Amino acid sequence: MESTVNDSLLEAGIDEQELTFEGKAAEFIKTWVETTGKGTFNSIPYRIIYESDITPGDSSIRFDGYIDLFNFEYLSYEKPVRIKAPVKRINDPATVIEKMAVITQRLLISKGYLTSSHYVDVPVVRESKKNVADRAMILYNYGSQVVTVLTQIVTNIVGAIGNTLGLAFVVGVIELLLVFVQAVIAIDKLVDQGIQIRDLIWPSVSYYKAASFKTILTQAYAYHGYTIDFGIVDAG
Repeated sequence: MESTVNDSLLEAGIDEQELTFEGKAAEFIKTWVETTGKGTFNSIPYRIIYESDITPGDSSIRFDGYIDLFNFEYLSYEKPVRIKAPVKRINDPATVIEKMAVITQRLLISKGYLTSSHYVDVPVVRESKKNVADRAMILYNYGSQVVTVLTQIVTNIVGAIGNTLGLAFVVGVIELLLVFVQAVIAIDKLVDQGIQIRDLIWPSVSYYKAASFKTILTQAYAYHGYTIDFGIVDAG
């Protein structure tokens, strides 16, 4: 991500501080954060280039660093998107830690340092915070609703059949068809509610691909030509 400063003053630059990003820049950061393989804790490389409006072609890098997304803040999530985040200057040459700050999983995947063999299927169960009493009440209310709806459906069908025998045949048939349509709609709603309650009481298991922090860290250092020796902490 680059910013260009058109200014004739040589002191155009930036110190380490928090910046507020708006418009396309903020939307770019928002997309970066929400994109799979990047995420909140991956910083964005950030550079400010000075271009003189007095001497054409005179340009220089006044700030080279990254946007620290570990401590960013949404000032406005919807358009216009506004984000406040610290910016950190990278030393020249950059330290190992600074190099790691801008490494993303997507980069490691694109360079072949992370492959499918590094990821495992992690089971995830989304448990509701409702206690046993709350769940019992939900089941009771749903059961009562099912009985009420089915009773009403039977009553409507019996009434429609009676009207078919007592009224003009065509009118009665139309009424009976409408009753069946309403019954199908009502039953569909009950089924949808039942599925939601089933997931609440007996949550299903979803699987997501994930790599361990140790694996990602090892591969990130390997990308820069370093190796890591993980020791064992002595519990004693």
